Amino acid sequence: PKNAKENKEANGILDVISQNTSRLYQGTKDFIWSINPGNDNLYEIIIRIKDYGDELFYGTGCEFEVSGLQEEFRSIKQHPSSGRNIAMIFKEALSNTVKHSKANKVSLSIEPNGVAIAVKLKDNGTGFEMKTDKNSFGLSNMQQRAAKAGATLQINSQKENGTEIVLKINK
Repeated sequence: PKNAKENKEANGILDVISQNTSRLYQGTKDFIWSINPGNDNLYEIIIRIKDYGDELFYGTGCEFEVSGLQEEFRSIKQHPSSGRNIAMIFKEALSNTVKHSKANKVSLSIEPNGVAIAVKLKDNGTGFEMKTDKNSFGLSNMQQRAAKAGATLQINSQKENGTEIVLKINK
């Protein structure tokens, strides 16, 4: 019995180490990607988000589609830290969608709108109450990342009515 308890504790510690290592590896990959000079534009940032979404939703039964991606977005340059923050906002949002939303359809759309470009992530999942869940789902972290990227983030969600995240990026 004592060995079983010790094994359980050891396995718990190993799980934590494994999760931390995975997070560190992913963070390092994101950082290296963000400082690559070829990835300093909106087109490559959206491709990064699309690839992450494709990987995340593969085999889940949830349809993930991207629309509005245009070659001309290559000319919309972003500071490396801004590009990384934009990608991280949507990686967080996509992860939350998989974990919490029970959605079977998720769309990422890119819509030029005057001086800004709106990047929208919408799902048909369960949604959440904005008032009660204000600090969960990493929402404040996402808002901070948007501010660092010089963008504005709007999150709209209602119980049983899905979630929409809109990031407005200046051209």
